[in-house]
Amino acid sequence: MGEEQPDWQNAAVIGINKEPPHATFGVFGSVDDALKRARHESEFVQSLNGMWKFHWVKAAGDRPLDFMQPEADVSGWDEIEVPSNWQMKGYGVPIYVNQPMAFPNNPPFIPADYSPVGSYRRSFNLPEHWAGRETFIHFDGVKSAFYIWLNGERVGYSQGSMTPAEFNLSPFLKEGENTLAVEVYRWSDGSYLEDQDTWDLSGIYRDVYLFSKPKIHIRDIHAVTRLDDRYENAVLDVTADVRNLSEAAMPAGEVVCDLYDSRDAKTVIASGRIVANEEARLNLQLAIDKPLKWSAETPHLYKLAVSLRLENEVVEATCINIGFKRVEVVGNQFLVNGKPIYLKGVNRPEMDPRRGNALTRERMLEDVLLMKRFNINAVRTSHYPSHPYFMDLCDEYGLYVYDEANVESHENRVVSGPWECAVSPLPGDDPVWGDQVVDRVERMVHRDKNRAAVVIWSLGNECGAGNAFIRARDRIREISPDRPVIYHDMRFHPDEKDGGYLFDILDDGYVEADELERAYAGPDSFKTTKWKRFFPYEEFIARPNIFNEYAHAMGNSVGNFSDLWKVIEKYPALQGGFIWDWADQAIVNHTDDGREYFAYGGDFGPVTIHTKQKGHEHYVGNFLVNGLVLPDRRPSPALREVKKVHQNIGVTALDAAAGRFLVKNKYFFQSLETFDAVWQLTEDGVPVADGSLDLPEIAPQQAAAIEVPLKDYVKRPDREYFVKLSFRLKDDVSWAEKGHEVAWDQFLVSAKQPPATVSAADQPVSVSSEDDCFVISAGNVRAEICRESGFLSSYAVNGSELLKGKLKPNFWRAPTDNDTHIRPGFWGAWREATENIQLVSLIPEEQGGTTRSIEARFRLPEVESEYTLTYSFAGDGSVRVAWKLETPEPKKQGVIPRLGMSFKLDGMLDQVAWYGRGPHENYLDRKDGAEIGLFRNSVDGLHHPYVTPQENGNRADVRWVAFTGNDGRGIRLSGPAGLNFSAGNYSQEDLARAKHGHELPDRDFIAVNVDKQQSGLGGTNSWGGKPLERYRLLPGTHSFEFILAPFISATGNAAVARSDGS
Repeated sequence: MGEEQPDWQNAAVIGINKEPPHATFGVFGSVDDALKRARHESEFVQSLNGMWKFHWVKAAGDRPLDFMQPEADVSGWDEIEVPSNWQMKGYGVPIYVNQPMAFPNNPPFIPADYSPVGSYRRSFNLPEHWAGRETFIHFDGVKSAFYIWLNGERVGYSQGSMTPAEFNLSPFLKEGENTLAVEVYRWSDGSYLEDQDTWDLSGIYRDVYLFSKPKIHIRDIHAVTRLDDRYENAVLDVTADVRNLSEAAMPAGEVVCDLYDSRDAKTVIASGRIVANEEARLNLQLAIDKPLKWSAETPHLYKLAVSLRLENEVVEATCINIGFKRVEVVGNQFLVNGKPIYLKGVNRPEMDPRRGNALTRERMLEDVLLMKRFNINAVRTSHYPSHPYFMDLCDEYGLYVYDEANVESHENRVVSGPWECAVSPLPGDDPVWGDQVVDRVERMVHRDKNRAAVVIWSLGNECGAGNAFIRARDRIREISPDRPVIYHDMRFHPDEKDGGYLFDILDDGYVEADELERAYAGPDSFKTTKWKRFFPYEEFIARPNIFNEYAHAMGNSVGNFSDLWKVIEKYPALQGGFIWDWADQAIVNHTDDGREYFAYGGDFGPVTIHTKQKGHEHYVGNFLVNGLVLPDRRPSPALREVKKVHQNIGVTALDAAAGRFLVKNKYFFQSLETFDAVWQLTEDGVPVADGSLDLPEIAPQQAAAIEVPLKDYVKRPDREYFVKLSFRLKDDVSWAEKGHEVAWDQFLVSAKQPPATVSAADQPVSVSSEDDCFVISAGNVRAEICRESGFLSSYAVNGSELLKGKLKPNFWRAPTDNDTHIRPGFWGAWREATENIQLVSLIPEEQGGTTRSIEARFRLPEVESEYTLTYSFAGDGSVRVAWKLETPEPKKQGVIPRLGMSFKLDGMLDQVAWYGRGPHENYLDRKDGAEIGLFRNSVDGLHHPYVTPQENGNRADVRWVAFTGNDGRGIRLSGPAGLNFSAGNYSQEDLARAKHGHELPDRDFIAVNVDKQQSGLGGTNSWGGKPLERYRLLPGTHSFEFILAPFISATGNAAVARSDGS
């Protein structure tokens, strides 16, 4: 790092001529304007968003050197939108590599042959009424480093790409047109602290604007709400830094604070001498009786107008939103306003499939509204501070924010030692790199210190240990000691100076439900967990534990989420966490023939500079496609599970048959008076009764018994009855309309009783033997069982063939992302189990004139198992298919992905109705969010379009399912003990081969899976995490049966059928 190194490869240079950081607030000429207008609507703000002239080079040595001069001709340059990432506009390529740097790891240097630079230029004129004032430029985000010139003169330099950079342009301005030039470097030494698990993109990607201030102005505001120990009354403590850039002192400057709520305003004034060319700090305090408090449930905001008066004249005014709250750690609990809340959160990298990091305000609002509607109450800004407008929305709509600094040095992180993470080479204990860390943390805290939504400060992510983070922690405690500080990589580290631990919250990650239960259950079971190596049980349970990342949502995942939350709600020290992550981080790309698809790492052509780093090749790909919503924000089935598990109203049955239930208000700050409660009784999925409920007053964290008038309704013994209780908004709110369902629970009221006798259909069944098959005729059905294979190969109704392939055993599923990353051997050889299946015998057995059976016995040499398949045909044409799998030595064979059968249907039978869980996809370990009901869809509609094709579309606990065409003819599957089914216009092999959705063929058949069960999806993590043991299908002896029958609907709609087919 010699003096000859350029600023952007010199770790000691963080910025040149940058303004000091400050809180987010606008500038106005009057209090009235400040109260009525948004920051960007001020007459003293001029947006520079729009089209700029642009020039891009691959190597910094090729960049234009004189473009900043006004006389330089840039008329032939391209134009680019600001804000944007230039890769999204066709300059260079997006890169994704997860852990390693996107260039050779040699800090602080950047390779000369691949060091892209974007040169931007535009001009502007200032409004006349800005004359005599100070003019500043504000960049909300530029990645990764940049120089700025005005009228050919260098103004300054900045790095640290996720927090604002401001410069005073006043000394460089001229009358009339001003020429602004910005030179942006894709990479700089600062990039070594921006090694996050996301796309590597660059450019001026957030808003740019000019703002004007008087010579004497408010430079910073810090407002702290201090609630008393009863969380009732408060003191508002306001600090205003007033800067004088004039040559004259002002002995009588005043700062006036007006606090507005819905009733009136409270005013307090502080005055002080303001020295020429210096800054004065004025303090104000305002006592508030019983303020409305802010929480994610009740986001009450006050408006704080702050004005500067000189000689009794307002020269500047601004307004910020204030939320009264108190955040603290008491014992082993994290408290907001005295309550041990749960953080039901998500990690949210800022990514849009068409715009990269340059999110629109509409997209940010969409994210917030979706989160609120799906019972998400918290956001971790992973792994950098979010856009200021997103933070505005969190304040307004109510989301707790875990605000994280733009610090990650993943490739240079050291994971070892007694506390998991050792001192890393970068930043570690290095004072120069430590200065960068402190600067990034400080700028985040100053920007967001007045935010009601921010409840936790985070020093960054995955940098290893080092003194840099102790320095950063201490700096936060100087600026904003009213919130806890977290740093995951040093969560186990003792505080050698003050005792205890360096950080008050144990923010674990990717915990497995059963191990978590053992850890908190007691000292003996604690000894069986991974945490035993870090500290004794008593110290482990002495701090709150909030998971910074958990429930890895990659592809078809988030299994066992309900199991995890049962443990969380059992132990007081566990207070939730942040799912990884919110949205799939894929980018829209195009095939050669112009079709759009979602692309991930490696889809934008070879970038040899980064893809051959040994040991990391497997991360180049879809490892950033981990969202609860698709890239375009369509919800995934997993998000519906999250909504159910996160819901804040819970119901338990005291006596379901009698209609007696216990309703618990799981909110911490609001009663249930804003919700309507309704109930519905179904008979075999068909609604037969419903009504409204008068809820008693139920205070937060309290419960009350209610009664549903189920006794008034006659229930048939041959029917199945469920009651659903639903809680909905009484009125429109900011984030949802009246009637939006916030919570529900469903209970079995009366199970179907098996009939005393089973009567056989009275039509005869005939079996004839032909050269290659057995032919079975019954009623209007003709079926064939192949002599060579032993499988049902034909099923024709009224002469129309419904099958397009044999009914075969199936023990494999197209791997999910979680399946793919489990160690080799876990799934055994079950994919190949039927490749060399051997038919041992095929024997028809007569059971009477109206029932005939054929038994087939098989050997499965690949998994050393025996398999028996029995077909029992009845006079109505239905066939009971019963199978039995026997594996004598189960320990040798691994976990079975699925237990079932598969076949192909005529592609015309593309309308589906079923009675079971739905309407969305659900699985053994992810089905709490799917109710039992009667549903219909198309085959296409059953499919969830995961960015990377994989097992999808399963429906569990299904009593029956029918596939029909437009004419109402079709086929029906039912299971006495329930079944799972899925169907699609592609095979499992098609799913496994395809890397993107557009690669799936549209077959002329429907591939149907009818299963006893699948193994769980898992969801602890996607790099080896397995389904919980209770959700694994282990070899041994398994049996199952289902009925396949012709189905003809008089209305042409299969959904009219009850569970018995009537």
